[in-house]
Amino acid sequence: MLDRTLAQEPVRVSLLSKVRTVRLRFMNASREWVDRWPAGDGDIVPGSERLRPAAVEITLDLEDWGEIRRVIEVAG
Repeated sequence: MLDRTLAQEPVRVSLLSKVRTVRLRFMNASREWVDRWPAGDGDIVPGSERLRPAAVEITLDLEDWGEIRRVIEVAG
């Protein structure tokens, strides 16, 4: 349920089994991959760096399928 109220208890659902690891990386304005976003100390000066990453890389390591990597471009 997407639009639940605070009175409703959340329900946990397993979407994928046999997951060994999940890794996220973010592409900054210099087209470099970083492991954290925001990449710096958290103090982003407006206009000095994009407020969103240029892309997000998601890597899943599954017991039965091995490594699956997807790169998603972020608009804006």
